[in-house]
Amino acid sequence: MLTQEYLQSILHYAPESGVFTWIKTSKAGWVGKTAGCIRLHPNCKKTQNKLHYLVIHILGKLYKAHRLAWLYMTGKFPEGLIDHEDGNGLNNKFSNLRPATVFTNNQNSVRPITNSSGYKGVYPHKKNGTWIAQITYNKVQHYLGSFATPEAASEAVRAKRIELHGEFANHG
Repeated sequence: MLTQEYLQSILHYAPESGVFTWIKTSKAGWVGKTAGCIRLHPNCKKTQNKLHYLVIHILGKLYKAHRLAWLYMTGKFPEGLIDHEDGNGLNNKFSNLRPATVFTNNQNSVRPITNSSGYKGVYPHKKNGTWIAQITYNKVQHYLGSFATPEAASEAVRAKRIELHGEFANHG
């Protein structure tokens, strides 16, 4: 199993930038180079969101860089998920990483690419031309009303999202 000690012996992690650099490797010319490559999240085909993560190959296994950053800084792998606070899976600055559950990580999701209103949680009412505001929390859908403009509906959604999701609220 990968340990903090071994990780720190082969990679340097800069918590302010989130960048890993090779210190020791069997590959010629790689010492001093940035480690990792970008991979598309496996669920992206289903959601059409372009969520990417940096992965690093160590001892025959691929590791997500944000999980390695957690190990590097804390001495242990996270028990659950690690959430990127800003929603950018490539921003591995330690200040941008936080422990999360599947539930809280989903609260920090971005607006689906299929959303036509431009606002997360706001959808056009096809029959009367108004805008529906709704939010799902803990598998319960909260209908917040029908509004004349998408902006007004968005304000209702934002307020409810902050109330329900707290620090994991992501408005976009």
